[in-house]
Amino acid sequence: MVRFITYAYRDFDLATTDTIVVLRFRGDLIRQAGVDGPWDFSLTLYYSPLTYASGNVTPVPIGTILPPQPAYYPEMLCGTTSAYRAADFDSTVELLRYTGRFEELTSDRNVDGTYDALVIRAEVEVFATAGFDLSGVLAGSGGSPEIAKSFSQVWLQEGLRWAEFSFAGPDIRRGGVDGPTARTWPRYRLRREPAASTRRPRTRPWLITRRTSTRPPRSPHNPKAAGVRPAGVDESPRRVLDHLGIRPRKRLGQHFLVDSRVALRHVGHAALGSSDTVLEIGPGLGILTRLLAEHARHVVAIEADRRFATYLRESLPDVEVIEGDALAIEWPRFDVMASNLPYQISSPLTFRLLREPFRRAVLMYQWEFARRMIANPATADYSRLSVGVFRRAACEILERVPRNAFHPQPRVDSALVRLEPRPSPFPIGDPDRYDAVVDVLFKHRRKTVENGLRLGWKAIAESPEALEAVLPTVPFRTRRVEALSPEEIGRIADAVRMAKG
Repeated sequence: MVRFITYAYRDFDLATTDTIVVLRFRGDLIRQAGVDGPWDFSLTLYYSPLTYASGNVTPVPIGTILPPQPAYYPEMLCGTTSAYRAADFDSTVELLRYTGRFEELTSDRNVDGTYDALVIRAEVEVFATAGFDLSGVLAGSGGSPEIAKSFSQVWLQEGLRWAEFSFAGPDIRRGGVDGPTARTWPRYRLRREPAASTRRPRTRPWLITRRTSTRPPRSPHNPKAAGVRPAGVDESPRRVLDHLGIRPRKRLGQHFLVDSRVALRHVGHAALGSSDTVLEIGPGLGILTRLLAEHARHVVAIEADRRFATYLRESLPDVEVIEGDALAIEWPRFDVMASNLPYQISSPLTFRLLREPFRRAVLMYQWEFARRMIANPATADYSRLSVGVFRRAACEILERVPRNAFHPQPRVDSALVRLEPRPSPFPIGDPDRYDAVVDVLFKHRRKTVENGLRLGWKAIAESPEALEAVLPTVPFRTRRVEALSPEEIGRIADAVRMAKG
């Protein structure tokens, strides 16, 4: 059963009197979860007087590190909604709308009489706090081809906000088209299927080759100056990749987390103690690793890519970095595993983890994989993974993570999942035989139990004849394994014990 359907997050000030807080839950996520109401509604309050005492908070760029939340109130069940149908919710929800206001900025930092860039700031109304891909095009007003493009990823909070587009001076100069120009961008929807571009008001007549403004350039010490980042803020992972000359390898599952808010929640879910040893698989650029090192006694990171292993040793000297294949090398002792797993090794790594002694694991998986981990019998997601996880651990999906929280962006959303080892909730005579029966049956999940056992007899019996001798005593033999609970599979495993001799 899926505990978590969708979530909403919002910053606000609580008054001493009664306060009403309005939260928007994404309709596309409700529709995709496919669970009809009524739904339970829970609320968790994060309290941070240092961060929020000033009222409105300006979000920092994606990929930067935020200070940890000093205190929070545990999740509270607030009530139950009406009986809505998931299918009644729209799968494409508008996230923001252009208000019609925009500003133009230019800079000449090297004081050579030419502009470095044309920056256009457009005011937008944001309906739900989220991360956005901003894409802009600068084109001649007479219908000429595009002159320059701008692309960035930002986190915008609900309300009126400014979206900034920077068009490089060299691109505009190469275009050779004097202003005025027109600037366009697509509308944004949650399904990332932009509608047709809408032409916006013209800019002023700019001539990029000669300086006309007498306004002094902004001080490089001003954090609001274009291109200047506040002190204490790390560079974006994309800039680190560019600096290292590394292109992420999608075939290796290299999708780097760039939303520090997700990393902070990840560490919070891990509930680390000051004496804990943490194991991280696939640390990449260390966005999560840095936070883990602040909360745990010792952090061990296993990285298969030599380039990232070298970078981590130089940038995080207090972290023990092991270069190698996490599926092949021996793991050190650890208390907690916290990782953004390379997706292509999720299954074998999870099964290996469940054979290790540990207290807790909080791992990032693909959303579809996470659903399979907690799937119930007689559902499309029910699999060998579902049975294996249920037998060994308590598993819970903590939150859904949108794909735009990663770079490069994967094709699917992700999920944070918590695993806590526990004894099997039902009796098992021989765990190895149980695992063998599960493997055999799920290789032929569409067949009946007896036919599946016959096809995989080599793993569970001395001979076909030995299997046939015990088949009459096997329960549920005329049913399909996809409809059987893990406990019922355990009874099947106990019944075929004599077939192996």
